[in-house]
Amino acid sequence: MRNSSLILNGILVVAVGVLYYLHFARQDGSRNSGSSAATADATTRTVANQNAAKRIVYVNTDSLTKKYAYYQQASKELEEKQGKLDTELGGRFRALQNEAVALQQKANTLTQEQGQQAEQQLMRKQQDLEQYRARLGQQFLEDQRKKNEEIYETIAQYLRKRNEGSRYDYVLGYTKGANVLFANDSLDITEQVIEELNKEYQAVNTPKKK
Repeated sequence: MRNSSLILNGILVVAVGVLYYLHFARQDGSRNSGSSAATADATTRTVANQNAAKRIVYVNTDSLTKKYAYYQQASKELEEKQGKLDTELGGRFRALQNEAVALQQKANTLTQEQGQQAEQQLMRKQQDLEQYRARLGQQFLEDQRKKNEEIYETIAQYLRKRNEGSRYDYVLGYTKGANVLFANDSLDITEQVIEELNKEYQAVNTPKKK
Protein backbone atom coordinates (compact mmCIF):
# COMPACT_ATOMS: atom_id res chain seq x y z
CA MET A 1 0.00 0.00 0.00
CA ARG A 2 3.03 2.34 -0.02
CA ASN A 3 1.86 4.25 -3.07
CA SER A 4 -0.31 7.10 -1.94
CA SER A 5 0.38 9.45 -4.85
CA LEU A 6 -2.31 9.67 -7.48
CA ILE A 7 -1.90 7.81 -10.71
CA LEU A 8 -2.57 11.05 -12.51
CA ASN A 9 1.05 11.55 -13.47
CA GLY A 10 0.26 9.06 -16.20
CA ILE A 11 -3.50 9.51 -16.43
CA LEU A 12 -3.49 13.25 -16.89
CA VAL A 13 -1.83 12.80 -20.24
CA VAL A 14 -5.02 11.04 -21.20
CA ALA A 15 -7.27 13.37 -19.21
CA VAL A 16 -5.94 16.56 -20.78
CA GLY A 17 -5.46 15.26 -24.30
CA VAL A 18 -8.68 15.55 -26.24
CA LEU A 19 -6.82 13.90 -29.13
CA TYR A 20 -3.25 12.62 -29.04
CA TYR A 21 -2.13 12.29 -32.58
CA LEU A 22 -2.18 14.34 -35.74
CA HIS A 23 -2.49 13.04 -39.23
CA PHE A 24 -0.16 14.90 -41.56
CA ALA A 25 -0.46 13.96 -45.19
CA ARG A 26 2.62 14.00 -47.33
CA GLN A 27 2.75 13.94 -51.06
CA ASP A 28 6.11 12.73 -52.41
CA GLY A 29 7.30 11.86 -55.85
CA SER A 30 8.14 13.70 -59.00
CA ARG A 31 5.67 16.02 -60.69
CA ASN A 32 5.31 15.43 -64.44
CA SER A 33 3.77 17.86 -66.88
CA GLY A 34 0.10 17.40 -67.82
CA SER A 35 -3.21 17.10 -66.06
CA SER A 36 -2.01 14.38 -63.61
CA ALA A 37 0.77 16.67 -62.34
CA ALA A 38 -1.69 19.53 -61.91
CA THR A 39 -4.10 17.33 -59.96
CA ALA A 40 -1.35 16.04 -57.65
CA ASP A 41 -0.12 19.58 -57.01
CA ALA A 42 -3.63 20.79 -56.21
CA THR A 43 -4.15 17.91 -53.80
CA THR A 44 -0.87 18.69 -52.05
CA ARG A 45 -1.83 22.35 -51.62
CA THR A 46 -5.26 21.39 -50.28
CA VAL A 47 -3.82 19.03 -47.67
CA ALA A 48 -1.20 21.59 -46.67
CA ASN A 49 -3.88 24.27 -46.25
CA GLN A 50 -6.01 21.94 -44.15
CA ASN A 51 -3.10 21.12 -41.86
CA ALA A 52 -2.14 24.78 -41.57
CA ALA A 53 -5.69 25.60 -40.50
CA LYS A 54 -5.59 23.21 -37.55
CA ARG A 55 -5.88 25.06 -34.26
CA ILE A 56 -3.57 23.16 -31.94
CA VAL A 57 -2.63 23.94 -28.34
CA TYR A 58 -1.12 21.90 -25.55
CA VAL A 59 -1.04 21.64 -21.76
CA ASN A 60 2.06 20.67 -19.79
CA THR A 61 0.70 17.90 -17.57
CA ASP A 62 3.72 17.99 -15.24
CA SER A 63 2.90 21.59 -14.35
CA LEU A 64 -0.78 20.75 -14.06
CA THR A 65 -0.18 18.10 -11.41
CA LYS A 66 2.04 20.47 -9.43
CA LYS A 67 -0.22 23.52 -9.54
CA TYR A 68 -3.80 22.28 -9.82
CA ALA A 69 -5.30 22.78 -6.36
CA TYR A 70 -7.79 19.92 -6.71
CA TYR A 71 -5.04 17.47 -7.58
CA GLN A 72 -2.89 18.64 -4.68
CA GLN A 73 -5.79 18.39 -2.24
CA ALA A 74 -6.68 14.90 -3.47
CA SER A 75 -3.06 13.79 -3.08
CA LYS A 76 -2.96 15.17 0.46
CA GLU A 77 -6.19 13.41 1.43
CA LEU A 78 -4.99 10.08 0.08
CA GLU A 79 -1.63 10.41 1.81
CA GLU A 80 -3.35 11.17 5.12
CA LYS A 81 -5.67 8.23 4.69
CA GLN A 82 -2.79 5.90 3.93
CA GLY A 83 -0.91 7.20 6.94
CA LYS A 84 -3.85 6.30 9.18
CA LEU A 85 -4.14 2.85 7.64
CA ASP A 86 -0.40 2.24 8.07
CA THR A 87 -0.63 3.30 11.72
CA GLU A 88 -3.58 1.01 12.36
CA LEU A 89 -1.99 -1.97 10.64
CA GLY A 90 1.32 -1.35 12.35
CA GLY A 91 -0.39 -1.42 15.72
CA ARG A 92 -2.20 -4.65 14.94
CA PHE A 93 0.95 -6.39 13.73
CA ARG A 94 2.91 -5.26 16.78
CA ALA A 95 0.17 -6.56 19.06
CA LEU A 96 0.25 -9.92 17.28
CA GLN A 97 4.03 -10.02 17.53
CA ASN A 98 3.85 -9.32 21.27
CA GLU A 99 1.33 -12.12 21.64
CA ALA A 100 3.70 -14.50 19.86
CA VAL A 101 6.57 -13.48 22.16
CA ALA A 102 4.39 -13.98 25.23
CA LEU A 103 3.39 -17.43 24.01
CA GLN A 104 7.01 -18.37 23.48
CA GLN A 105 7.92 -17.22 26.98
CA LYS A 106 5.28 -19.38 28.66
CA ALA A 107 5.65 -22.34 26.32
CA ASN A 108 7.27 -24.45 29.07
CA THR A 109 4.22 -24.02 31.31
CA LEU A 110 1.78 -25.36 28.71
CA THR A 111 0.91 -28.91 27.86
CA GLN A 112 1.58 -30.07 24.33
CA GLU A 113 -2.12 -29.83 23.50
CA GLN A 114 -2.39 -26.33 24.97
CA GLY A 115 0.70 -25.24 23.07
CA GLN A 116 -0.66 -26.55 19.78
CA GLN A 117 -4.02 -24.86 20.32
CA ALA A 118 -2.37 -21.55 21.20
CA GLU A 119 -0.12 -21.78 18.15
CA GLN A 120 -3.04 -22.55 15.84
CA GLN A 121 -5.01 -19.67 17.28
CA LEU A 122 -2.06 -17.34 16.71
CA MET A 123 -1.73 -18.52 13.10
CA ARG A 124 -5.44 -17.87 12.49
CA LYS A 125 -5.04 -14.37 13.86
CA GLN A 126 -2.11 -13.79 11.54
CA GLN A 127 -4.10 -15.04 8.53
CA ASP A 128 -7.05 -12.84 9.50
CA LEU A 129 -4.77 -9.84 9.79
CA GLU A 130 -3.21 -10.51 6.39
CA GLN A 131 -6.68 -10.73 4.85
CA TYR A 132 -7.69 -7.52 6.59
CA ARG A 133 -4.61 -5.77 5.21
CA ALA A 134 -5.44 -7.02 1.72
CA ARG A 135 -9.01 -5.70 2.00
CA LEU A 136 -7.75 -2.31 3.15
CA GLY A 137 -5.32 -2.24 0.25
CA GLN A 138 -8.05 -3.00 -2.28
CA GLN A 139 -10.31 -0.36 -0.76
CA PHE A 140 -7.52 2.20 -0.89
CA LEU A 141 -6.89 1.47 -4.56
CA GLU A 142 -10.62 1.80 -5.26
CA ASP A 143 -10.69 5.17 -3.49
CA GLN A 144 -7.68 6.20 -5.54
CA ARG A 145 -9.38 5.11 -8.77
CA LYS A 146 -12.54 7.06 -7.95
CA LYS A 147 -10.55 10.17 -7.17
CA ASN A 148 -8.71 9.82 -10.48
CA GLU A 149 -12.03 9.61 -12.30
CA GLU A 150 -13.36 12.68 -10.50
CA ILE A 151 -10.33 14.76 -11.45
CA TYR A 152 -10.35 13.40 -15.00
CA GLU A 153 -14.00 14.37 -15.44
CA THR A 154 -13.42 17.81 -13.93
CA ILE A 155 -10.64 18.53 -16.42
CA ALA A 156 -12.57 17.03 -19.33
CA GLN A 157 -15.64 19.14 -18.54
CA TYR A 158 -13.52 22.26 -18.28
CA LEU A 159 -11.86 21.58 -21.65
CA ARG A 160 -15.22 20.97 -23.31
CA LYS A 161 -16.51 24.25 -21.90
CA ARG A 162 -13.35 26.10 -22.89
CA ASN A 163 -13.68 24.77 -26.43
CA GLU A 164 -17.25 25.95 -26.94
CA GLY A 165 -17.43 27.44 -30.39
CA SER A 166 -14.66 25.08 -31.53
CA ARG A 167 -11.75 27.30 -30.55
CA TYR A 168 -9.34 24.39 -30.94
CA ASP A 169 -9.14 21.30 -33.07
CA TYR A 170 -6.64 19.60 -30.76
CA VAL A 171 -5.65 20.01 -27.12
CA LEU A 172 -2.59 17.90 -26.51
CA GLY A 173 -1.12 16.68 -23.24
CA TYR A 174 2.64 17.33 -23.13
CA THR A 175 4.97 15.83 -20.54
CA LYS A 176 8.74 15.51 -20.31
CA GLY A 177 9.97 12.20 -21.67
CA ALA A 178 6.87 11.59 -23.78
CA ASN A 179 6.75 11.15 -27.55
CA VAL A 180 6.64 14.90 -28.22
CA LEU A 181 10.23 16.12 -28.27
CA PHE A 182 9.51 19.79 -28.97
CA ALA A 183 6.52 22.07 -28.53
CA ASN A 184 6.29 25.74 -29.52
CA ASP A 185 5.75 27.94 -26.46
CA SER A 186 3.21 30.02 -28.35
CA LEU A 187 0.85 27.01 -28.31
CA ASP A 188 1.20 26.48 -24.55
CA ILE A 189 -2.04 27.23 -22.65
CA THR A 190 -0.94 25.50 -19.44
CA GLU A 191 -0.96 28.54 -17.16
CA GLN A 192 -4.35 29.68 -18.44
CA VAL A 193 -5.82 26.23 -17.88
CA ILE A 194 -4.35 25.95 -14.37
CA GLU A 195 -5.55 29.44 -13.43
CA GLU A 196 -9.09 28.82 -14.63
CA LEU A 197 -9.29 25.33 -13.12
CA ASN A 198 -8.11 26.68 -9.76
CA LYS A 199 -10.66 29.51 -9.90
CA GLU A 200 -13.44 27.00 -10.49
CA TYR A 201 -12.16 24.76 -7.69
CA GLN A 202 -11.88 27.63 -5.21
CA ALA A 203 -15.31 28.95 -6.14
CA VAL A 204 -16.86 25.60 -5.24
CA ASN A 205 -14.75 24.83 -2.16
CA THR A 206 -14.31 28.24 -0.49
CA PRO A 207 -16.78 28.63 2.41
CA LYS A 208 -19.24 31.47 1.85
CA LYS A 209 -19.21 34.29 4.36
CA LYS A 210 -22.39 34.72 6.36
